[in-house]
Amino acid sequence: MEKLIQFIEDVSSTNIVYSKPEGALRDVSGMVRNVPLIIYPKDKSEIQLIIQLANKYLVRIYPVSCGKNWGFGSSLPIENNTVVINLKDFNNIENIDVINGYATIAPGVTQEQLAKALADTPYFIDVTGSSADSSIIGNALERGIAYNSLRVENISELEVMLPSGDTINTGFSGLTNKSASNYPWGIGPSLDGLFFQSSFGIVTAAKIKLIKRTMNAKSFFVALKDEKDLFLFVESLKPLLEDNLINCIPHIFNSERLYPGFAPLLWKYFKNINVEKSRDEIDLLLNKQFHGKWFATGNLRGTSEQINLGVKYLKKITPKNSKLQFIGKREKYLCQILKKFPFFHELKAFIYVTDELGDLTCGTPTNLTLPGINWVVPGNESSLFDLDIDKSGTGGFLYFTPMCNYTLTDIEVMLNTTIKVAQDFHLVPAITLNAIKPNIMEGVISVSFNKHNFVEVQNAHQCIREMNRAMISLGFLPYRNNIDMMDVLTYKKDYEQILFKLKQIFDPNSILSNGRYIPTDKSLEISVKSVKVAA
Repeated sequence: MEKLIQFIEDVSSTNIVYSKPEGALRDVSGMVRNVPLIIYPKDKSEIQLIIQLANKYLVRIYPVSCGKNWGFGSSLPIENNTVVINLKDFNNIENIDVINGYATIAPGVTQEQLAKALADTPYFIDVTGSSADSSIIGNALERGIAYNSLRVENISELEVMLPSGDTINTGFSGLTNKSASNYPWGIGPSLDGLFFQSSFGIVTAAKIKLIKRTMNAKSFFVALKDEKDLFLFVESLKPLLEDNLINCIPHIFNSERLYPGFAPLLWKYFKNINVEKSRDEIDLLLNKQFHGKWFATGNLRGTSEQINLGVKYLKKITPKNSKLQFIGKREKYLCQILKKFPFFHELKAFIYVTDELGDLTCGTPTNLTLPGINWVVPGNESSLFDLDIDKSGTGGFLYFTPMCNYTLTDIEVMLNTTIKVAQDFHLVPAITLNAIKPNIMEGVISVSFNKHNFVEVQNAHQCIREMNRAMISLGFLPYRNNIDMMDVLTYKKDYEQILFKLKQIFDPNSILSNGRYIPTDKSLEISVKSVKVAA
């Protein structure tokens, strides 16, 4: 504790911005950590100074890009009494290459910041459905999923500050004569993967691949009547993905995911025109508009011929009892005309919602997916649009993100297991299936609860832990996990030993992000002994 006090004194004697939390910090998932200090460096020199002080006093630090890792721990560290390094103020866009379609950015650059910078260019940044204020690099290093691509495939040429304070570059940027090409993998051994979901360094800059705008774009929305239609659609969708007739990542979700996203905005629309709608009335409107239990959305981009072909095949694979809708230039124009009429309020309410949510699939980020978190817990109407969801309202949620093969058998087992485990804990899961590859389906599962109710928080956490256990036993491993679930994965001994050796090489003083996707100190000690015995 004395060394921590000295560390804080040294930091406070600099010009680096910091804050001292009063009491323990809590996040939207009901997780709690003691964080003695939060530091907000604005550039590499300040990060380097913090690292030097952390090594000097052996103080543990935990970097976050913007701290919006909601459902997984937000900005909280794995361990108590760890200093958080929040990089939100380190947010410079170093370069936008409009010839080759890349942007070089710092870790604090948000989806909205880059989207605005690209507004008058031929490119857009592929966004996620998370906050407009979330970090692009932070999400990419967590291997996040956007609407058209995998973030992990869009990031390259990392600039990394190691726990020693030294800086290295990956890919071709690590060579003396830096390549002018956009080949992302470089030459020789690739180091990029070491810095995803790890505690080996702090990424201070990276190159982000952009997506070319097209003259034509049309989004689609499918309301699938029931689970039978869901599986018919999923089965027929796979060949279209294999043949690249659908060139996005289709998002497929249940009503528990859709309704909370729409409900707060419907409620707001009617409030704006001085019409009070109860929660039950909002639910009735949603049931009236969406005739289905499952839904799918995505977009078609390209030439008119490509889009027409996509439309043709989507019509062909949509089950006859389900409903397919498209939204393109023509539909948007008609919606704007309808908005001018003094009636059609229910229809205009849904037009308002789609306008407010914007076009996520074509690179327009939004914060308006967030109000649904507090909508799920009744009584939060006054704080629905407060975007600091870690602190506002009583709504809480946890994520679980398993992966399975894109086969009907695996998808059905994953869904049935999800529902069964949730029911055992008296919870109803919100489920999204993202077809990230023609052979891989990602599950995004969340459970909601009152984050200020200890019993509900404990129940939800136990539910997610049991989901982890059940899915892992079936071979459906999560691609990321929350800060309280770092112990659910068991590594093979030889793999664990390699991780430990790498940790010792990069971070001999164990100051950086301890426990993050790498065995804890106790298991590391066991690994050290086994390494010595083997030697």
